[in-house]
Amino acid sequence: MAIPETVPLPDWRVVVASDDTAVTAPVVEYLTEQGCAVTPVWPMAELARQLPLLLPRLVVVAAPTLLDLLDLCRSVRTSTSVPLLVLGQHEGETDEVLSLEYGADAYLPLSASSRKVRAHLFAVLRRARADDDSGVIRPLQFGSVRIDLGRRRVYREDRQVELSQKEYALLLYLVENVGRTVSRQDLAHCVWGSEGAGESRSLDVHIHWLREKLERDAANPYHIRTVRGIGYSFER
Repeated sequence: MAIPETVPLPDWRVVVASDDTAVTAPVVEYLTEQGCAVTPVWPMAELARQLPLLLPRLVVVAAPTLLDLLDLCRSVRTSTSVPLLVLGQHEGETDEVLSLEYGADAYLPLSASSRKVRAHLFAVLRRARADDDSGVIRPLQFGSVRIDLGRRRVYREDRQVELSQKEYALLLYLVENVGRTVSRQDLAHCVWGSEGAGESRSLDVHIHWLREKLERDAANPYHIRTVRGIGYSFER
């Protein structure tokens, strides 16, 4: 039976993340043929920072190791419920099962034929098209703090809080690593990019502003905590 060549799609934004663009080239080619607006993300470490800003309808990730793949699945599922297709190194059942358990909708080994990759992409896109909730990014709730990722709005006790672009990016990066300590260097790079190394003071100021806006008691914060000598963490 021939594989359908097209999927009736609107101009969907699709994010494709990989450290090796040659690996994902066939995926990008197929999605472009379907009329999707493909946004490559490279390196993969940038996915956590960019995903909430891009608001994609589908995410495709490729990683060289299982641990990298599972970390990407966790990162994607923290931000969005859109379909996720992952490409991994191994054909074994373990990698596929773990990827699905971590939130992937489909798993394929990188050695899969172009025809098989296209068939899986078609199936994922078709399911997403039929799903009433496709493309809806679920809000995140942490106590009295609610983050509406779809509308890029933040609320405290149901009242909207105005955040600057950098404050919003900083908050999202902390939330994507909820319960884990994030180094000052990683936070600065997330918000200021390659120039982040010189923004230590600015980072502290932005953290202070976030606490003032989101914490019940900014002097004794519950959510945004300082980890002395390392960085910050966000707690539920």
